Amino acid sequence: MTNTGLTSDNLRQAVRRVLEGRNRQEQDAYRSFRTHYLVESNFYHPGAANEKGSVENLVGFAQRNIIGPRAEAASWEEFNALLWERCLDYAKRVPQGETISILERWQQEQRMLGRFPQSPLTAAASSR
Repeated sequence: MTNTGLTSDNLRQAVRRVLEGRNRQEQDAYRSFRTHYLVESNFYHPGAANEKGSVENLVGFAQRNIIGPRAEAASWEEFNALLWERCLDYAKRVPQGETISILERWQQEQRMLGRFPQSPLTAAASSR
């Protein structure tokens, strides 16, 4: 039983070989990561930019609305705190046509997610 699916491009850290359709021969370390955290993998078709458009649009959205305009800080800790506050401010919005905020929707979804393993994955051990 898995907690969720993980959709990604065909990055070489995850994919050893592209097979037919969405099937992939995964790298051992990536498979160790997936099985440790109980996630399924889903890969985009090579060269199908239309499949990645929504993800790339979200990256642009975050750059324009969370990181920019001009996120400046004296330290990484201060920068991370600034980004966290901007994310929370955005999450408190109620999207048009909705009745609850993004944050409230996330809190509802969290209750349905599975739990992480008790011990973290040791990446060095899984890359051998």
